Amino acid sequence: MKTLFAICMSIMAGLAVAQTDYYTGRQTFAVNGQTYRIINKDYILLIYNSKNTRDVFVPVLDSQGNPMNPNAFQAYYLVWPVKDGSVERAFRETFTEAEINDFKSSEEKIRIYYTVNPSGKAYEVTIRMLKHPKLLAIKPEKLYLLEQKLKQYVTFTIREENRQSPFLRSMTFMEFKDLAIDTQ
Repeated sequence: MKTLFAICMSIMAGLAVAQTDYYTGRQTFAVNGQTYRIINKDYILLIYNSKNTRDVFVPVLDSQGNPMNPNAFQAYYLVWPVKDGSVERAFRETFTEAEINDFKSSEEKIRIYYTVNPSGKAYEVTIRMLKHPKLLAIKPEKLYLLEQKLKQYVTFTIREENRQSPFLRSMTFMEFKDLAIDTQ
């Protein structure tokens, strides 16, 4: 009887720990009328809004290590985000304290690629994340909300010589271990 009880408890604990993978093996998902595309590469995912026109050309390599579309990088200018805590704010407003603490425990991080207009506003976002179970369990609704918050808050400093380009690119990282929950 004790053995049967132990087996049942082990199975229930395993089910409680099991997390849903919303992204591996899928090419798209939809949230609030928006369709998102997923590029699955070995150990990473790139997730972006299908309405993006520039953002899909983030440096993705083919199996030989060559850019999938080398001509797409001709209008690429690197710009830097304003260091005002806006990326952190977007994450804090998207994820609960419990979710952030859970990510911190495994030292997860997400890379975010932006397409930026000449005035410094991000208008396209691509999220790059490792295929870690905790990241794969982020609900699509959360990624939608994160995209909206990043577009709302994150701004970039554009050098005068780059203001003539129709679009610019940049990137930020979010390491959950560094994300302060208390905003005071």
